[in-house]
Amino acid sequence: MADSGGDTARIVTRARECFLGNGDVPQLPLRAGLVESWRRSQFLGVDCDRLDAPYFDDLDTDSRLMHAAKPVLDQLEETLFGAAMSLLLTDAQGRVLDRRVGERSFADRLDSIQLAPGFGYAEEHVGTNGIGTAIETRQVYYVVGGEHFSERLHSMACAGAPMYNRLTGRLVGLLDITCRHTDASPLMPALVNNAASEIEQRLLELGSEHERAMLAEFLAVCRRGSGAILTLSDNLTMTNQQAADLLAPVDHVIVRDKVAELSQSGRELVSHVVLSRGEHATIRYRPIETHAGTTGAVVEINVAEGPLPLIRPPS
Repeated sequence: MADSGGDTARIVTRARECFLGNGDVPQLPLRAGLVESWRRSQFLGVDCDRLDAPYFDDLDTDSRLMHAAKPVLDQLEETLFGAAMSLLLTDAQGRVLDRRVGERSFADRLDSIQLAPGFGYAEEHVGTNGIGTAIETRQVYYVVGGEHFSERLHSMACAGAPMYNRLTGRLVGLLDITCRHTDASPLMPALVNNAASEIEQRLLELGSEHERAMLAEFLAVCRRGSGAILTLSDNLTMTNQQAADLLAPVDHVIVRDKVAELSQSGRELVSHVVLSRGEHATIRYRPIETHAGTTGAVVEINVAEGPLPLIRPPS
């Protein structure tokens, strides 16, 4: 689908009018996922005529994401100097953490639509847009002009790229590039995606010794071990596919309780647990050590096929 031009704008306008009028959308060449986003926006009660982004005053502006993103944003800000474009960094909930603008007058335009640090641009707040829709779809998403659910955003174009912690696969934030719809370019998604990848790599490089040790031990055990394998710490869990298939949410609680018990010994131990579906399993616990001390544990779980051997409790 073309991203500019009168024909495209007319197609989108017709589709949006039909959608808002009777909920039906004619067979038109629309961007993939656009109608689904409109439906989510309508279901969530977003006003298609007004814009009311909430403001949050409790954002973490000293996070590892902010530190990882700063050099990337600094470099791109220099490139965009004098242009009516902006870069926006958000957290995983679509709340704006940082904004870089190439032209002062464009900053005023962004302020008028509440696209500024502290404001939330999730779909549930403002409807279809490059930030919220990219978070919902978990992929780079480009929104131009009338594709926005809110009419207040029809003069804008934006492309957002979600960013992940490559150790855990967890969504950590989003990078967005925004401009006026008349300045939109189909190169925007590629630009923002490349920059987001740079930030993801920097996040990985800035990872703590704790996280690197957890990942190294997890990969080592997965290479030589079998059965369900997971590494655990206070704020990080990694599991292989066998563990994901075996353990229900309540089983993670059971395993963590057992690990907390075994960790008192400070050494490798073998014990057993009864999982939520009644399976008797052998659990091998080994602490993960770093220069700062014990940072977590690697756990191997194998479901027993016969009677469990008698295992003496740790002394």
